[in-house]
Amino acid sequence: SYNAPESAMRDLPPEVTFAFAPHAKKVKEWIKTARGGGHEVLLNVPMEPADYPRSDPGPNGLLLKLAKEENLQRLQWMMSRMTGYVGIASHQGGRFTGNLKAMRPVLAELKRRGLMFVDSRTNTNSVAPAVAGKIAATYAVNDRMVDVVASRAAIDFRLSEIELVLRSKGKAVAMGRAYPVPIRRLK
Repeated sequence: SYNAPESAMRDLPPEVTFAFAPHAKKVKEWIKTARGGGHEVLLNVPMEPADYPRSDPGPNGLLLKLAKEENLQRLQWMMSRMTGYVGIASHQGGRFTGNLKAMRPVLAELKRRGLMFVDSRTNTNSVAPAVAGKIAATYAVNDRMVDVVASRAAIDFRLSEIELVLRSKGKAVAMGRAYPVPIRRLK
């Protein structure tokens, strides 16, 4: 049977990094496969989305209503679920990444551990780049979601936009899901 994540890890070049949810059933197996293929790995950390509570980041998601200590406990719990990752990527997070008081301790904790933060950029007013820059934490910001529309033409267009970003800035970050169409287009 076809398994999109395993196919992606096997078929895509090592320059592709994979982010895994701490709750995924096969997360340890997938990390081993990804690392074995030369891929870097990120932990996908659910954070409060812009439309919370309508959309829920799920168990142990980082929320603005929680005290700093509780969000850090949740982050530490998620980080304890797996090993071999170089940092975390925000999942959802539109409201959380826009809040200075919430992001500062998260980024400080990542810096303390020598981990990077990848901002999925669900909020164009994310404070993560400014905070990370101020405390000298390692970070990256998503330039484009590849599969906003999961059609071949739409993905090809997004990939061409990423190429333009790469040419103009000398670097680019793109994010997408491990679904069959984006994987085929990336190949």
